[in-house]
Amino acid sequence: MKILITGSRGFVGGSLGRFAVQAGHEVLGISRATQPSLDWPGKYVSADVVTADLAPVIVEFAPANEFGVLDHVVRMPSGESVYNPLRVIPAGEGHPGCEAVFTVRRRAGMSDEEFESDVATVAADLNRLRRLAED
Repeated sequence: MKILITGSRGFVGGSLGRFAVQAGHEVLGISRATQPSLDWPGKYVSADVVTADLAPVIVEFAPANEFGVLDHVVRMPSGESVYNPLRVIPAGEGHPGCEAVFTVRRRAGMSDEEFESDVATVAADLNRLRRLAED
């Protein structure tokens, strides 16, 4: 399994990465630092996953489950809540890989341009995640 770990230079993230590799998994670490820690066991990307304009956003995921349901609610600083359906579907028994299905929902009052901007942002994020996972 490929596992993405944010904060991989920290004590918890670094420990999780080493534990995952010992258990036979591949890891991709993400942290703001330009280089991974010397004992980081996998691939590494320097990125700031919490930008100043998104810091107050709260994301609440569905409870852990065996069905690949990763639905989540994003609570904005304005008080608005946005529900995001997300499913991860295995390729099938004996086949590696999976398919991620994210539904972009049009919020009330959105213009066509705002909706298309949301769709483009989600597509870019998912494409970047795919490239990271496939490396």
